Amino acid sequence: MALVMDPAAKRPLRGAPVAVLDFETTGPDPRACLPVQVAVAHCLLGDSEPHVVYASLINPGVPIPEGATAVHHITDEAVKDAPTWTEALEPLLHALEGRVLVAFNLPFDWQILARGVVASGRSLSELPFGGLDPLVWAKVAHRYQKGKKLVDVAARYNVPIDAHDASGDVLATARVMPKLLHDLGRHQECGRDPLLSVGAMWAWTLRNALAEDRGYAAWCRTQGRSDPILYWEELSSNAWIPGP
Repeated sequence: MALVMDPAAKRPLRGAPVAVLDFETTGPDPRACLPVQVAVAHCLLGDSEPHVVYASLINPGVPIPEGATAVHHITDEAVKDAPTWTEALEPLLHALEGRVLVAFNLPFDWQILARGVVASGRSLSELPFGGLDPLVWAKVAHRYQKGKKLVDVAARYNVPIDAHDASGDVLATARVMPKLLHDLGRHQECGRDPLLSVGAMWAWTLRNALAEDRGYAAWCRTQGRSDPILYWEELSSNAWIPGP
């Protein structure tokens, strides 16, 4: 049985029960980093205000690099008495249960979550890859505007944000989602059909994310750069091995 709602579910997108997830971590690589903070917000998409249902610091069991602390301001001292990742995982999964998973830059947060699920002894089949990713939407809806980070998108919609705090990020993500969907509905690259159901929006999101990944890889080759890691490609095809 899946922990979260099947991303291909045919239920209407509007009013769908979503769980918006965000991790702050020890570094930028989802294959290797560990979480130091997590938050989940619930709402009915487009029909209710979001509220945080779970938030916690996490003791990663390793020193937090200075570079990571410079971003999220979470120190070793702050997490010394916090739950371990194993202890935080169960209440986190409970907060996600039966809802549509949402994350701004879904492959990052999903891979950290998936690594935790596997490390806990669960089967990865309980966590199907997929959900909703407003970052992909922003890259289409705000294509000609500078900045696609959550803080940039929130600023364009006058949504307040406590950036790089997990609770602040999930609330801002939940609040920009209906605004982005409204703009996407008027965009020729999206139109009305993907807005009809969770599954249709997930399919559209995946197609656009894969195209974006492949386009970026092609550009890197023209610039003589090394091939980037195509996270959407790897995760959607199960061509990855969960790390510790």
